[in-house]
Amino acid sequence: MNLFKIPYLAQLNIVKQLEFHELFLLGLCSRRSKLLSQCVNHKFDATVIDVIDGCLQVQNTGLEGNDVVKWASMDNPGDDGWLYDEVTDWERKIEFEYRGAKIDCRISFHPEKEIPIIWCKERFKKKISLATHSALCDISNISPILQVMCSMDRLWEFPDVDEIDNFYGYGTSNDIQELLQFFNRVTIRNSVRLNDWPSFFYDISFQLASVDHLYVENSRELAGRHLEFFDVRSALFCKARGVEDHHVINFIRLWLDGSFEKLESMWIMMGATQLSQESLTEIFGAKPWDPTRRAARFKYPDGLKLLYEDDILDLRNGVDIERPSDGRLATIVFEGEQFRFFVWKESRFPEQLEPITLRMEVEGREKTVFVLGKTYF
Repeated sequence: MNLFKIPYLAQLNIVKQLEFHELFLLGLCSRRSKLLSQCVNHKFDATVIDVIDGCLQVQNTGLEGNDVVKWASMDNPGDDGWLYDEVTDWERKIEFEYRGAKIDCRISFHPEKEIPIIWCKERFKKKISLATHSALCDISNISPILQVMCSMDRLWEFPDVDEIDNFYGYGTSNDIQELLQFFNRVTIRNSVRLNDWPSFFYDISFQLASVDHLYVENSRELAGRHLEFFDVRSALFCKARGVEDHHVINFIRLWLDGSFEKLESMWIMMGATQLSQESLTEIFGAKPWDPTRRAARFKYPDGLKLLYEDDILDLRNGVDIERPSDGRLATIVFEGEQFRFFVWKESRFPEQLEPITLRMEVEGREKTVFVLGKTYF
């Protein structure tokens, strides 16, 4: 059926029934079909290039993405060999263009995900993810920010691009040269999430230490002396057993002396410690909360999304220190083995903020968790 030979209202009724990946394919056909596909409202505002599964996802910022299209190599299918064997018709063709290069592709459909598979020559595999990303953002009017998730031991599959916005490094790698090459080549503008902190931090310190937002799930290789190198807006280090009491004290002293100009939030889950909020209060002459000097709640930076069982942004029980050079205020919270440090940078009295909560199942039981940040994939 020729869609454009029927009345316009009928065209609209048809395209409104299409799945998102079908709208994407429709938009690729011609300028006219692109305009028609754009008549359908959708809820997505960001994309994720998932190198691990070879899929392009769409998402609402802060929520898990949905696969829209998969890419694979025709001449070296590898793990996608079973999908290659499923193809019975190689006549369905499509052409993408990226940075002046034309990429001739074939299309099949994933029997389980029920999304299109774009097959290309192996030499274009690092470009096809970017080409589909660019096309989808253009057709669907989605923000073109680049969010990439990739296995740390397969960084050679990373797209052919030197700058991205957000990066999730899954797993770990012992290939020092590959990691060095990657972090020296790729600039990450906004956030980095890592499963494991690399053991050779000094070699890649500039890139990881200067990203705006950093979240490391296993920081066992993070040495406390590394803290002085960081120039982040927010950071969370879990299982940071290499951070000792004197490192925390030195970190606070460095801030008081004018270091960490970008910092808004530092959160460290330590190992054994003798520190407490009382001892830090004594060491630095910290003051209890004064409602005339700052608000009770802190406005967390719009960095990586975190879910936590406690409302850590309620700082009524925190103690405050003031930096002599500029009068900037910081709040210290030390609970159990957790050190949290919040800098009141923009305003000490932000608009009244209500905690953002989410009901989710934890160990078979439903419970309420608190949401911090927005970037998630």
